[in-house]
Amino acid sequence: MKQEEVKDYCIVATEQEKIGNYYFSLSMSRNVGLYQGFNRFGCKYVASVDVDIIPIKGVDYTWQGRNETNFTSFGGTKIDRASFEETNGYCPLFHGWGYEDTDFIHRLEHKGCGFIKWAENVGGHAVCLDLERGNMEMEHAKIESRTYWGFPRDYEKGLPLMIGAAEKPGNRPDTHTGWRMPTCRDTNMFIINMFHRMSSYDKNRYIKIYGVSALDMSKIWVEELEKDVFLAKYIVPHVYNMDALSF
Repeated sequence: MKQEEVKDYCIVATEQEKIGNYYFSLSMSRNVGLYQGFNRFGCKYVASVDVDIIPIKGVDYTWQGRNETNFTSFGGTKIDRASFEETNGYCPLFHGWGYEDTDFIHRLEHKGCGFIKWAENVGGHAVCLDLERGNMEMEHAKIESRTYWGFPRDYEKGLPLMIGAAEKPGNRPDTHTGWRMPTCRDTNMFIINMFHRMSSYDKNRYIKIYGVSALDMSKIWVEELEKDVFLAKYIVPHVYNMDALSF
């Protein structure tokens, strides 16, 4: 596939290889997918979504003229090339998942990249299936959806629904133990708090250093699974030493 070739659309799934000093990095996973979309396939915009969130109806993947945050779920995004380049993507300092999406929104705000919050603008027609949620009645789904999106308990207008399918709920990994590093949550919170304390100059330095620019292209390889569907595998080279940060 030539880099300059532009496609109407393509699907890129990302997968991290478990090699060496391994830790899962959702930030790096998103960066790999976004980078491939913009730089390999020449996309004008890319929608990044979690693999366990399945759109059922009312989810519009077309470009609406502005970036959208928390697209279909927290952490998802719909972003254009200029904003991706300006923000340098997601910060690879975050371990596992958690707060990397908040950091990305801070980057958009700091760089003046306009955006809307998907859940507040999609209207009441969107329904997504969360494969990690248990089956539930519709009223329960509305309550769960209000809580998930942070809406008031009596909110009804324009509520995007999250419904479940798993036989047993609670399959989501524990955010404090298990496959995540024990200090992961504290590390991620430290980065968020650090960003708030930075001067505008240091925020620009931080964004420039820590993002998609940290990708090692020699550790990414792409294979075509079928027409317009690709798998991008990558290796996270190391765990960043937080003590080395000097902001």
